[in-house]
Amino acid sequence: MTTMTPVCNPLIDLKPWLIAQPDLAPLHGGRVFFKFPVGLDAYPAVRMYNSVLPVFLPNDGGMPVVDAHIAFDVFGGSDEDFDAVNAIATTLVGVLNAIQPGTVIGGTRVLDADAIGGTDSPDPATGWPRYILDTRWTCTAT
Repeated sequence: MTTMTPVCNPLIDLKPWLIAQPDLAPLHGGRVFFKFPVGLDAYPAVRMYNSVLPVFLPNDGGMPVVDAHIAFDVFGGSDEDFDAVNAIATTLVGVLNAIQPGTVIGGTRVLDADAIGGTDSPDPATGWPRYILDTRWTCTAT
């Protein structure tokens, strides 16, 4: 009988964690999505997704290490949301920088989390504020 080696899915585990973060929750109001719902009418909002598909790395016979690139798009719903979008992006970087190796988020044990790039990139269709933050996570299952 073959046994399955557990692997983590940091994208799935991060969503409830991000929603519950005390420094971020008042800023995004729980509007954190994998895909924006049709008819979204409250902003700012955050969309999170794998910007690069996760890679599974061997770990000397231990649980595989997942190398994941997760992006966060912070959107505003009008020009007036610029400060709110910036506040979420800035606070998110601070929250990521505070994560210590070994932190457990859902079924994910974080080995390292880094903001690796970001850009202030207004939405091309509307011109409304948008900030794109790319992050890199190395982690294992708990």
